Amino acid sequence: LNKVVAGITESFSGKAGELFFLGDVIDKNVTINLNGLNAALALSVSNVTISNIDSLGSPIAILQPFDSMPSSLNNSMTVGVGPDMFNVSFLLKIRGKGEEV
Repeated sequence: LNKVVAGITESFSGKAGELFFLGDVIDKNVTINLNGLNAALALSVSNVTISNIDSLGSPIAILQPFDSMPSSLNNSMTVGVGPDMFNVSFLLKIRGKGEEV
């Protein structure tokens, strides 16, 4: 399974086991009015890199129905197995405007 994941990620990013998303992934403006705090916030997440996706290990369960809930499926796996840890990095920006910010 790790070889399949490595091949898929390499076809997208050019590097086995790694995906990256340049630019803004999330860009949201929020207004907060809470207990006298009146502020406008701008939140953004950008330049996301996910490394060592190809470090899967046991147990792996895909599309397994639960005994007690047959209409629900169990999907779980262990990531970060081996010498290289699963890693996610990103740039988080929080900008605020208001009297209390």
